[in-house]
Amino acid sequence: MTNSAVDQATVALRELIARGRYQPGDRLPPERELADGLGVSRPTMRETIRRLMEAALLEPRRGSGTYVAEIDLDAVFAVRLQLEPYAARLAASQRSAAHAQQLATLVKRLAGELDRPEAYAATDLEIHAVITEATGNSVLRDVLSRLIELAKLSRAMTSPERPARTATLRHMRVLVRAIRSRDDATAARAMEDHLSELREIARAKSPEFPRDRRVRSNLS
Repeated sequence: MTNSAVDQATVALRELIARGRYQPGDRLPPERELADGLGVSRPTMRETIRRLMEAALLEPRRGSGTYVAEIDLDAVFAVRLQLEPYAARLAASQRSAAHAQQLATLVKRLAGELDRPEAYAATDLEIHAVITEATGNSVLRDVLSRLIELAKLSRAMTSPERPARTATLRHMRVLVRAIRSRDDATAARAMEDHLSELREIARAKSPEFPRDRRVRSNLS
């Protein structure tokens, strides 16, 4: 079992959940069946399931199996809309020269990956991670780190859509430019615009967008 194999299996299973193959409340197939379906070993599948349990995307039920957790993506976006614009604002005032250079490099890479959804989503995630790091606020970094897997689920829904990738690139260019020039108000607004547009795309993509479902997460 390698980290690469687990990473790939985690992405694959997360995308199956995001695309509705396994709905919230569904019991997953047995480990062997999942492993065969994804073309991975059982130890790799076991580690994949463990990761997604830690991220609160899956939940074990004693004597019954593993189930897809009830996750309210609208609530996830609501939390991100409170925290990430603040992080962008703080990053604009606290970022180092190294952070500014990293972000410039990543946005260029993002543009080159517009037609490669998986690579694009990974780079987008890296941009958000650098912004969080640039805040210099360890408490904020810890809180946002708890949202990573839930945010990956929303990315799995939106990143296959080219309009979502195009919108993200547009917002990221404004955001990174603002952070590099220490324009905190513009940075916060760009992050808010980015997340708001993605939320609308996710809603349109999934008519049953689960507004009324409880969030079971590691935020508390």
